[in-house]
Amino acid sequence: MLYCGCIIFIKDGNFEAVKESIYKYKEISLFTKSDDNKMIVATIEAESDKEIERIINELKQNEYIIDISPHYLHFEEEVERLIKTGEKPDLTGFSKSERRKITNG
Repeated sequence: MLYCGCIIFIKDGNFEAVKESIYKYKEISLFTKSDDNKMIVATIEAESDKEIERIINELKQNEYIIDISPHYLHFEEEVERLIKTGEKPDLTGFSKSERRKITNG
């Protein structure tokens, strides 16, 4: 299981609309917001980096979301599996060059 902590940047005056759209995702937990309602701190919990990327890309389609900035990743079970078995998780989507390929098509 991967946990991604991120900041969601919101267009002014649209906090409630964004909050309601985020609540539709069982993978997302909201933790706090800025005093001016322009930022939300949230976590996304998923089985893979590709799933986290899919969720972020879906959220970015919301007209009231300016951007989503991932700030940390917690690999929990992947670290345990690596220690026990030596099996390395597929983290190709986490490198900058891979993200550029996706965004630049």
